[in-house]
Amino acid sequence: MTDAELEQHITDLGLLIQKAYAEGDRAAAVAWSNARTAAIKARSPEQIEAMESRLGLGPCQFTVMAEADRAGMGARR
Repeated sequence: MTDAELEQHITDLGLLIQKAYAEGDRAAAVAWSNARTAAIKARSPEQIEAMESRLGLGPCQFTVMAEADRAGMGARR
């Protein structure tokens, strides 16, 4: 599944959650929500990076610090 297809799938699952709640079917809504969560977790690193970039988000400070630490450890060996 391409990133675009996955994003459409996530959107569709959100609509199914809303529909299930509107119909009073909480169990179905929870099931659709679990499926949506799994789909979100399946996003590619490239998709996540693109989404963060569009929102103007930089890399997490802890990620930057960890990468610097790893680079420093490699240089000391």
